[in-house]
Amino acid sequence: MSSAILLSLPTEILLSIFELATPQDLNAFSLCSKKTELFARPILFKKIIITETSIAAFNGGGLAHLKATVQHVSFGDTLTYDRNNSIRLARVYSDSICLFPNVSSIRITLATGNTSFDRDFEQIYYRGVFTILAKKSPTVYGNLKSMNLDCAIPYGNPVGGFRNEEQVDFTQLFQDADNHDPAAGPTNDQIPNRSLAEAEYPTKLEEITIRTNLFALGPKGRNIQSTLLSLCARTLKRLTILANLENMILPRDSEGRRRDASSFSVFPTLEELEIATNDNVVPGLYLDITEMFPNLRVLKVDGLSDKKDFSGPDEMVYSELMGLKKLRSVKLLWPGPRFGESVETQQLKMSIPRWIENGLDKLEHVEFWVRRGGIFNFWLESVECKVQRKGDEREFIWGESVNISEGFSREMIQYNQDGQDGWPSGLRCHQKNGVTFVL
Repeated sequence: MSSAILLSLPTEILLSIFELATPQDLNAFSLCSKKTELFARPILFKKIIITETSIAAFNGGGLAHLKATVQHVSFGDTLTYDRNNSIRLARVYSDSICLFPNVSSIRITLATGNTSFDRDFEQIYYRGVFTILAKKSPTVYGNLKSMNLDCAIPYGNPVGGFRNEEQVDFTQLFQDADNHDPAAGPTNDQIPNRSLAEAEYPTKLEEITIRTNLFALGPKGRNIQSTLLSLCARTLKRLTILANLENMILPRDSEGRRRDASSFSVFPTLEELEIATNDNVVPGLYLDITEMFPNLRVLKVDGLSDKKDFSGPDEMVYSELMGLKKLRSVKLLWPGPRFGESVETQQLKMSIPRWIENGLDKLEHVEFWVRRGGIFNFWLESVECKVQRKGDEREFIWGESVNISEGFSREMIQYNQDGQDGWPSGLRCHQKNGVTFVL
């Protein structure tokens, strides 16, 4: 189809087409004529990775007229071993968010290790960024709908690694937001002891993604992430957690009741939850999910294996989830006691009708997957079930068990290749006019 024919379509249809196009295709289309550029560019720059170069382009440069089209901003170049440079860039980026009046989504990136200092550094870094955003861009910050706190763990360790702890200068993040006067903020020694309550949080978020080393979904005030979640408990619709969950499980008494239940938030508006961990899924997680997120429609849990011991072939798997009466789609680990072992497929097939009988009558899609083989030499296997309604009856359509390891390998390769400076970012990107935008 020629560009002339395409441009003759109604504007609403054109915009719908462009929303589905890749950035590469949009970029190529924008070069056809001034009119195609007029249509394509606003969509092309909806999602950008902010850098010092892109700030200059939008702040009086060649892209100044497109500032209002930017809706998603991701921090760039902060995934490095130079912590002081990451702090400097975070300050520059946070100061510059006010350039984009219609930003509704922000991704704050940080590289760190897994020591206690790294965990403290992560909290201080986010606290500083939050404070700057609240002071410099109060309207944008207050109206944010989506936030991604992306703390990446390094895959390698170059010569020197991270700077020594005593060389890290936090003061750039806590200087006065208007004049950057070092005397206007706390000293480097004072910053780690400041309370989490001093940070200013967005409270209207509908989507949050958290990637970190260890995550504890505990009471407000335990850390930046848990405080942010608690404050957005009444607005949050989608939550993604990419972390090890040793400290996530809620403490319970001998009868299974939560201790100090009032200190933990319930998320009545949350509809989609995805949890991925590099470790085994700990017992008790699913009961916590049911109590904290009672109105879930979509649930995905990913890990090495589910260590739950099942009593026999007649047991209903994942019975803890029966309280999620609105659940429509679920993707879970193929349950089994040890790595590479699992219950039989027949037991899974017997469990799904029992889920329906026990209240999950809105269920439409179920998928179980498992890693098989050894720790280092494994493959992935998946089996799906579609639930179709026929009046008051249900038909359960099971697919064949599928080996999905090839697709998994390609995804992981792509994941590593798209990182910045060797760091995995999880983003696929494209560059134009010195600005990186997200696929």
